[in-house]
Amino acid sequence: MWLADRVGAFVTIAAVARGAAALVAADSASDTAIAIAVAARLPLVTGAHGVFGWTRPGDLLAVDGTTGTVLVHPAPTEIERLRHR
Repeated sequence: MWLADRVGAFVTIAAVARGAAALVAADSASDTAIAIAVAARLPLVTGAHGVFGWTRPGDLLAVDGTTGTVLVHPAPTEIERLRHR
């Protein structure tokens, strides 16, 4: 899971190359970054304002790129709900 203020093409390529599970941006992502994430089937959520305030290293996060949902310490039922989508 990669967290960033803004996501550009370089960060997205690096995340894909490193096998990231998802990208979460506090602000925005460039059009190129979005295209790369879509092509790589890498979930990308933007506009997660305050993400650095409500997450800490080691926190369990669940990300749904389709709905733009980021859950911190989700219940097992929430994880299963996201997996079945």
